[in-house]
Amino acid sequence: MNIRCVSIAATLSARGEDGLTDQMERHIDGCPRCQTDIADHRLLQWAFVELRQATYPAPGEIPFRVMDAIGPWSVPTNAEARDHRTAVAAAAAVATAAATAAAGTAVLFLRHRQRAA
Repeated sequence: MNIRCVSIAATLSARGEDGLTDQMERHIDGCPRCQTDIADHRLLQWAFVELRQATYPAPGEIPFRVMDAIGPWSVPTNAEARDHRTAVAAAAAVATAAATAAAGTAVLFLRHRQRAA
């Protein structure tokens, strides 16, 4: 394994075959190890595509058992949702006020520096 093989393996892992340069592809044509890496990469990509398309239905009682285990914490009530919105709105108002105050302070500071100069 040489530096080109390492570079090709890293490129396959990071960007797939689309990331290979012409020089890398020429190296692959003459390197059995890199040809094996390409074949393994293609097999893995094919397996991911197959896995993405596969569906596995859960046994009938599993969804009910999961929901029972999660309990009422998984779905907030309307009152809780309103409480969160109120908190977010208050935080946004405070952040806006702080940003406005900071910008005003910066403007006053710059004006003061310009007059002093």
